[in-house]
Amino acid sequence: MASQRCDLDHVIRFPDGPTAEGNLHALCRHHHRLKHHTRWRVSVDDEAVCTWTSPSGQVYRTTPFDHRELVT
Repeated sequence: MASQRCDLDHVIRFPDGPTAEGNLHALCRHHHRLKHHTRWRVSVDDEAVCTWTSPSGQVYRTTPFDHRELVT
């Protein structure tokens, strides 16, 4: 599903983390609130893979879509 609206989120909360490309990602409002108002945690690696960890310790990974594949 295409993104219609999103929040730009600091992976490491500001002011502890910088407002810089490597510390920012786009989240829908639901996931942004989930991250900041519950015990869910998220981390992002150098390849932009997000790892979400639930309060019970279940791990979910999401990989970014490579839009460069559309330009051929």
